[in-house]
Amino acid sequence: PTPRVFSSVGFVDFPRDLAGQIVGFIHEDLQAKGELQEGGYVKDGDMIFRMMDGSQIPFNRAVHASSLSGDFELYPVFVNEAAYYEQGKAFILCRKIS
Repeated sequence: PTPRVFSSVGFVDFPRDLAGQIVGFIHEDLQAKGELQEGGYVKDGDMIFRMMDGSQIPFNRAVHASSLSGDFELYPVFVNEAAYYEQGKAFILCRKIS
């Protein structure tokens, strides 16, 4: 089989309050996605965070990936990776190159 190649294109931070404290966590639907698997990309409307009050935040490309131009699928990787908490990264976004 042909190897698939992905490139990191950005990241999404956890939702935070005005003091910078995390006020939500990774949504179970996002946590369950297989990293870099066919169909494992995020699209507008997919739930990505569950807030402490139980409300949910969907992925919105215009908000969560506003610096990216082009119409390509975004694959979340390193989802909820503890090593990235201090860096303000809930997950990394990658695009499929080949």
